[in-house]
Amino acid sequence: MKWAAGSGKQTELKKALFEAYFGNAANVSDPGVLAQCVEATGLEVSEAREVLASDQYAREVREDEATYQQAGVSAVPAFIINNRYLISGAQEPETLVNAFREIASESEPSRS
Repeated sequence: MKWAAGSGKQTELKKALFEAYFGNAANVSDPGVLAQCVEATGLEVSEAREVLASDQYAREVREDEATYQQAGVSAVPAFIINNRYLISGAQEPETLVNAFREIASESEPSRS
């Protein structure tokens, strides 16, 4: 994903991977499946293969992992709002709306 983000294609690649995994029950750790997803997003497959064979983004990814672990993320989806609030795990839409409203009300300046 880090690599695709550099080309502005992170969301497209994520969608292709989700479709492969959830829609087609494909093994997204298979290099051939990954190549198909990369190709579907219009990214260069040979470049993707080079990235996969290297540790080019390893440090950045490990730093992101550490940041989210320190924030308490242990499930997906997870929402971090204003670098202060964590909503973890799948929630009903109403639960999310209520949480967002509560967070917004805490952020509003008090009126005296």
